[in-house]
Amino acid sequence: MNKIKILLLILFCCLSFFFAVIFPPASLDILLNLRLSRAFQGFFTGFSLSLSAAVLQGVLKNPLADPFIIGVSGGAMLFLLIAKFLNISDIYFFPALGGLAASYFSYALAKRFSWASNSGILLAGIAVNAFITALITMFVIFRKDDLIYFFHFSFGNLSGVNHKEIFLFSVLAIVVFLFVFLRRKNFSAISFDEEKASTMGISSGKEKLLFFALASALASFSVGLSGLIGFAGLVAANAARMLFPFSTGLYLFSSSILGAMLILFADWIGRFSASPIEIPVGAITSFLGAPFFIWLLYKENKK
Repeated sequence: MNKIKILLLILFCCLSFFFAVIFPPASLDILLNLRLSRAFQGFFTGFSLSLSAAVLQGVLKNPLADPFIIGVSGGAMLFLLIAKFLNISDIYFFPALGGLAASYFSYALAKRFSWASNSGILLAGIAVNAFITALITMFVIFRKDDLIYFFHFSFGNLSGVNHKEIFLFSVLAIVVFLFVFLRRKNFSAISFDEEKASTMGISSGKEKLLFFALASALASFSVGLSGLIGFAGLVAANAARMLFPFSTGLYLFSSSILGAMLILFADWIGRFSASPIEIPVGAITSFLGAPFFIWLLYKENKK
């Protein structure tokens, strides 16, 4: 019963921040075309990043796993810049290829050097992320015309996306969530005990690869739509695990909702704390998430 109350409180807070973003409207046109679309974009961006982080943390059995840290988001950002340079029209699909490529290289690197453990993949991802960051920096230095574009996306950008793109992204996020939720028994089995999962007839290797690919693709589409927003998924997924450590379904759902709430809250703070200057949403989430990440490192080191 207490869990249900907590979940209802989370939903209430999420709705509160959602309406705080869209009201008070100056006109119906501004409400529908600017504030409401921005709120939906922020909601599903946070939803997707946090679901992705929750899945990665479960698959890799590491609370520090996050698409921003292990290179998935960086790969998506690199391909986003390449798509802009090549004038590719389908700019939101291209980052998904970058994110999947980064996750593949992380896995391949870990396997090549016999690090195919969960921590090995995480370390390989950090190395891949560092390399991608260097490539992005060089790309921006030689393409100064894209500097403003890069800046907007490097700290998140919840504007300039039309209703159709937001709708397609929201459908993708919901479909991935439902897929993972319906396979939560498999997810739970490989997250806690792979040997037990094998006795249940679950192919741990295939399931891990499937969940890993889905999480990478979802985070990559999120970057393509809203840019790099760091630590949002990490914070939300770990907070959800603290609230619901023994219920996989509630953990996945609350992770997604908490992430959506965090992005909406960060966007609200960024827009109104220093008005008329707008602080990027990614700067707010990094400011809040970096201390949380340090605390997690300290907590894991004490175990």
